[in-house]
Amino acid sequence: MRENVRCFLAKTAKWAAVVSLLAIIGVVALHFFFRRPVRVEALVEPAPSVRPPGENIDRKEGVEHVLFKGDKGKIKVKADKFYLGEDKLNHLEGNVEVVDYGKTGGQEMIMLADRVDYDKDLKNFHATGRARVKDKDVLIESPSFDYDKEKDIFRTDQGVVFSSNRLKANSRTLTYRRRDQTLEFEGDLAIEVRAKMETGLPLSVFGDKFLYMREPKIGQVDGNVRMSHGKSRGTTDALTFRLTPDEQEVKSLVLQGASKVILFKETAKDEADPGQQIEADEIRLTSFPDESKVSRLSATGACSLTLSVSAGTVDKVRGRMVGLAFDQAGDLATFSASGEARADMADRTGGDERRVWGDKITYHKKGDVLKTVGTDKMPARIDSARTEVEAGWITINQGSGNMQSSGAVKMVLKPGKDDKAVGFFSKDKPIFITCKDLVYMKGKKKFLFKEDVRIWQDKDVVLAKEFEILEDSEKVFGRGGVKASFTRKPKDKPGEERLAIGADEMSYDPKVKTIKFTGGSSLDTNTMKLTSADLSIRLKKEGNEMERILAKGTVVILQKTKEGRGEEANYDLKTDTVVLTGSPVLVDKEKGNTEGDKLTFYLGDGRILIENKERGRSATVIKS
Repeated sequence: MRENVRCFLAKTAKWAAVVSLLAIIGVVALHFFFRRPVRVEALVEPAPSVRPPGENIDRKEGVEHVLFKGDKGKIKVKADKFYLGEDKLNHLEGNVEVVDYGKTGGQEMIMLADRVDYDKDLKNFHATGRARVKDKDVLIESPSFDYDKEKDIFRTDQGVVFSSNRLKANSRTLTYRRRDQTLEFEGDLAIEVRAKMETGLPLSVFGDKFLYMREPKIGQVDGNVRMSHGKSRGTTDALTFRLTPDEQEVKSLVLQGASKVILFKETAKDEADPGQQIEADEIRLTSFPDESKVSRLSATGACSLTLSVSAGTVDKVRGRMVGLAFDQAGDLATFSASGEARADMADRTGGDERRVWGDKITYHKKGDVLKTVGTDKMPARIDSARTEVEAGWITINQGSGNMQSSGAVKMVLKPGKDDKAVGFFSKDKPIFITCKDLVYMKGKKKFLFKEDVRIWQDKDVVLAKEFEILEDSEKVFGRGGVKASFTRKPKDKPGEERLAIGADEMSYDPKVKTIKFTGGSSLDTNTMKLTSADLSIRLKKEGNEMERILAKGTVVILQKTKEGRGEEANYDLKTDTVVLTGSPVLVDKEKGNTEGDKLTFYLGDGRILIENKERGRSATVIKS
């Protein structure tokens, strides 16, 4: 009996457990069934007894719906009020927020406004009243704008403010093509690229049109372009700038068409400083990495450059191409000009302005050196009030005023009212010099000419391996195979006579007005040839006319078949006579030798007078 009761109870408990399990499964199934999402096509004004399409998330804070429209993806709208107007458009009013998640999901773009109107197909949106668009790091603000969702384009002509990272732009109209990530601004345009550092200066740009391509970070501004960066400023027909990938800095600026830039060092205290002014058909500016400071400038096409290399000086440079480089302190480090380049350079040592020409002109702050390089068709040239130099290349130290040139050097020393004479040359006429190398030391006021030196004035010429001019003392020195040629008017003869002089070295001392030739000296005239160890020319006290020539040391005079030998000779150019002394001997190839105390050669008629003191002052006249 007890066994039957226990079996009954066990079966009853088993069935009870099965029934309970089935009940639980049913409840869970009903729960999931009633929680299925409801998809809608568009937000429309609901009938009074029907809920608006979409999912009402929060009735208290206004209307908020999630809309699905096939390939247009998911859009969430939120507003204080929603209704369907007589124009068959959906209207959102009051604190409107439209979030377009796109096809791939994730927040893509947000529209904010006081009012947004859109069609039932979610193709076109019109936002008014404090309208804004937030697209990743982009913010667009306008009184109103239109959005074509199919083409993914925003447009407005009601004035707009655009900003992203450190770029900001204002204009009257805007077209924003989201797919291409390009923005087109036009009218009342103002652009600002804010500096990365708080203490940095922004780049401000104004113009007629602005195209900004966000992917390559390139901006193009056209029409009446004006720009400024601190004290620096510029104007151009068209401007292209490139930003760093994070839009934190300006990498480069390119100005095209009638361009002008004036660069100032921001820390400069001199208000009269003209800065670095550049005018050209195209100007390209490059900044230092991670800094909004100009590192390099290059210009092409009819370039004109006004420089302030040092305080109180202004230099002007022209060329088909110009380049400048700056150090991080903002000081000019180098500049170059090429293509029929010309520079008007101030002499900072107190001299006259220099005009420089060449195929290429460069300046390096380190060393303070200006260099001009020429070609066969256009040699390097420097011109000043005092000198003009032409060569293969020329360098000038701007600080010291020293100059060096090489390669087919040609130089002109110009006459000046207050200038001293150059050696024995007249100070009233120019002096011309050619050589291979030239060095000028301004501190010593010394010219040094080297290799194949030729110096001349009118018909007077000097040749030497080296020639030296000391401006202050008026002294000159020649070394290495010196050859001089001077002209004079002989007594009682028409025309001119050329005197040719040779020696190892020569010098001129203005105090005694004497030109000295030393070492293997020689003199050639139309009527005789003289050789000696040394030879000197004495000039008249007034002017540079030769007065007499003195020869010393193993003097030999050749005149046709006769030869006079002695130790000293005195050539009086006024009387056209040469007196030979120092145990002179006359050697006649036909009549033998004749000795005397003094031999006098009358060059005009060829007579030779032999005088002897020991023989009662006897004299013998020999005719040639």
